[in-house]
Amino acid sequence: MKKNTIIVIILFISCIQAFCQEVDTANMVTITVKKSRLPLRCIYSHSNTIYANVTNILAINYPDSAVGNYEIETELGYIHNMKRGKFMVVKHNPGGLTVTVWKDSSNGTRKMVGSQEFTVMRLPNASITVEGNIVDTTVSITSLLQNPELGLVFGDFTPMDDICSIKSFDIKIGSQEYHSESNTMTYDMLNAIVKAKGTMLFENVQAYVNSGDNMDQTLSKDKKQRLLTEKFYLVEKESKPIQLMR
Repeated sequence: MKKNTIIVIILFISCIQAFCQEVDTANMVTITVKKSRLPLRCIYSHSNTIYANVTNILAINYPDSAVGNYEIETELGYIHNMKRGKFMVVKHNPGGLTVTVWKDSSNGTRKMVGSQEFTVMRLPNASITVEGNIVDTTVSITSLLQNPELGLVFGDFTPMDDICSIKSFDIKIGSQEYHSESNTMTYDMLNAIVKAKGTMLFENVQAYVNSGDNMDQTLSKDKKQRLLTEKFYLVEKESKPIQLMR
């Protein structure tokens, strides 16, 4: 390589270095914004799963869901329009459920705006709750005294109070057993809890899980009337010992 050629290359590199030191360069960074593409969400299920034989509430995910005229449609389940973009859905068998979303336009036409497939699962085993917290191996006496009403949660599914409630339950403290015919602890139960020094057990906890037609049908003795009795769900035959904390 000739000497003058080498000098030209050195001068060119020097000019580039000098330019970079004095001039800011523009950098382009591309980011991806993650958006939910689901047209529907299940209000009471954190995993957006529909559960069989219970009332699932689906909500439209679009910004104008409260005022837009939306409808949903499926061939394999019961649907009731609760207005303002919310729908009650009941599916009786596990598997899958495809729900189509429709919207009425101002000119009177109706068009499909979305479709979503849900997994339908059997309801998980229930857990007893106090103040919304699951009762496992310990519970505060103060919590029981201040909030004597028991609740239920089914895995990631939290049912509405008016479609699921404890029908009756027993509490065993020491050798004594106490019974309640509702979801609320009786005066005798609370009085025994205040005096208790050891553990207690929940026994025979039964609950209604209403899906609109969750009924046993029988005939009257004279065979002339059809009798409907709401089914109940055995939540807990006998819990493990629960330590009462003061």
